[in-house]
Amino acid sequence: MLRIAIPTFLALICVACTGSGLGGDPDSDSDSDSDVTSPSNQCKWVGDWLLTGVMCSSFDIEEWFGTYSESHMFINDDGTGSGNCMVDFTWRDAAGACAETERWTMTVTSANAVDIMFGGITLCEPEACVFPDDTDSCLVGDRSLATPMTFTFDDSTPGQIQTAGLLAPAWNACTLDLVTTWTKQ
Repeated sequence: MLRIAIPTFLALICVACTGSGLGGDPDSDSDSDSDVTSPSNQCKWVGDWLLTGVMCSSFDIEEWFGTYSESHMFINDDGTGSGNCMVDFTWRDAAGACAETERWTMTVTSANAVDIMFGGITLCEPEACVFPDDTDSCLVGDRSLATPMTFTFDDSTPGQIQTAGLLAPAWNACTLDLVTTWTKQ
């Protein structure tokens, strides 16, 4: 009798637990309430990031926002499974007279460091426009660099990235670290 009761009892437990999530793969449970996170082999910053703060070291630079109405980093996975990212960086002047887009390739070198290869300007709207604080016309292909530059990406605040030096070559009024804050849209 005991030989029949124990297997029957175990079979009932197995049937009762089927679909309960016990012993199942937690990643495949469609009823899971856990946050979805990017696998480690995909770019972890995918999304639209709006420039929301500019500082020269620890000093706010409000005049930046008087010159540029908006700046975005549109970050996508590069599709190689390496965790690296493709970035389309776009900025517009406050008057709406000029906008340019650049293409960057980001290679993740550590948890908070990236090497960025600047591929140059890919779009000028309108063609050959000039930003108010610049004397050079926007030209497709300008601002490309042959070697990557290393930057920190501090993403310790959820929904925010802070970088140092990233836009410094484009805005050189700050001789200290140009710190930019980007907020996910």
